[in-house]
Amino acid sequence: MIEARRITGPHLLIDVPGAAIELPSGDVVEVLRMIQKGADRLGWDVKIATRTHQAGVTVAMTAPVDQLYTAAALLEWAVDEDIRWRSVIRERDREQKPLLRALLAVNDAVFMDEDYGFTAGFGEHSRTWPFDDLPTAEQIADAQRIPVVFLTGTNGKTTTTRMLAKMVLGANLVPGWTSSDAYGVGDEVVESGDWTGPGAARNILRHTDVSFACLETARGGLLRRGLVIGGADAAVVTNVASDHLGEWGVFTIADMAVAKLGVAVGLKQGGTLVVNAGNGPLRDAVPGVLRRRPDLVVAWFSDGERSHLSLSAWADSTHLHFGAESIALSDVPMSFGGTARHNVENALAAGLAGLAAGLSIAAVRQGLCDMRPSVTESRGRMNRFSLPNGATVLVDFAHNPDGVRQVGRTSQAWSAKRRVWLVGQAGDRTDADLELLAQAVAAQQPDFVLLKHMSKYRRGRPVGEVVQRIREGLLASGVAPDCIADVASEGDGVAWMIANARPEDVMLMLIQEDLDDALARLAAAGAKGE
Repeated sequence: MIEARRITGPHLLIDVPGAAIELPSGDVVEVLRMIQKGADRLGWDVKIATRTHQAGVTVAMTAPVDQLYTAAALLEWAVDEDIRWRSVIRERDREQKPLLRALLAVNDAVFMDEDYGFTAGFGEHSRTWPFDDLPTAEQIADAQRIPVVFLTGTNGKTTTTRMLAKMVLGANLVPGWTSSDAYGVGDEVVESGDWTGPGAARNILRHTDVSFACLETARGGLLRRGLVIGGADAAVVTNVASDHLGEWGVFTIADMAVAKLGVAVGLKQGGTLVVNAGNGPLRDAVPGVLRRRPDLVVAWFSDGERSHLSLSAWADSTHLHFGAESIALSDVPMSFGGTARHNVENALAAGLAGLAAGLSIAAVRQGLCDMRPSVTESRGRMNRFSLPNGATVLVDFAHNPDGVRQVGRTSQAWSAKRRVWLVGQAGDRTDADLELLAQAVAAQQPDFVLLKHMSKYRRGRPVGEVVQRIREGLLASGVAPDCIADVASEGDGVAWMIANARPEDVMLMLIQEDLDDALARLAAAGAKGE
């Protein structure tokens, strides 16, 4: 059976909540007719949208916000003749809450969560009621918002989110932030883990200490559920590259650009979309966004390239430029003196988002100058350590070809007698993706590559297949067989690198599976962070 899903907020296909279903390739005219027939029987005035892609067709429909399960049931009824209409009616009768629906229409600073209840106001202005004790319309009429920024991209979104949160602190405000590592308030972690979906965003928006929301938003959540709310002040797309292709109708980098730019649907009237002008697929996709949302302001940023667009921010070899204001890269620790060009781009993106959401250039400057590539402030991203014997270790989350190139380019600025890489990948990438990853590693001219088996992330592949595919790609790219080895786990790889580090080595640990374990092993070995 093809299962439908709820869309709980603004989505790539629809601007308001509803439901969606994935259909195989073929004629969907009859399905669309049945959807409309069902909506008419329920008395709903709906909009239906479709997106055709390599694996089939995504069909989405709008629905009353209190009847999203009913909408999902309607979609399944429309495609499966064995489902009876009375099952849709039963869902409607169970789910509908007219009073709640009326309250959600009062203003744009209210939202709901099945686990916590109804919330009016965002962050420090918020108040939450259980569903069995809802407020009156008068009680929520003056509910207020706080600044909200969505951040997404293939690479750099967590670092950009952290930079923005640091700028918010520099403005003496309290950031609430979500990321692929954790979500938190101020500079305190509330809970570790991948928190880039709507759940953590709702937690931040109802936290009464939060005065500015920095919400990292992953592609999966965008396509499965949509955004947590609409009306955001700004949205950032750092870049798109080859990663996570083949999922949710995203098969090419051009598809990925369209999917990531879906954050624009969640912007307020006249909101700001911050986009990397140096990324060709994003440049090509933005006109399609503006056809849907011509009211938006596009703030372009670029590292070095200034010829093709009117830029709001850019960088040269020594400075970040935000209009007439500039910040020396030597004062921005995350840029490693300007050698970490990916963090130069991230700084430009975070600065533009902060300015668009009301921060001053002074707060932007202070945040960028204060944030360091340490475990406490940039955990798992560009963390550099010195081992007692003089070897240098870099710990980073890089996990796709573009990330490998970024880390490699930065580390080339450091002198080394030997460069050793610890590399692995999850099994849900295609063979072509694994080959591209191997080619990116080989292009860094490593002296030795240690391949890690990642048992938690086999994702259906046979044991050892991912490592074998990467090995084959390395060999095909000219890496000598005796310069490649594999280890049973990521932890074993970290231990091997520590035990075999030589003075003046640069050891590049790409850690995705267990960062806590890697950091603990380095601490036990006497590594000193920078």
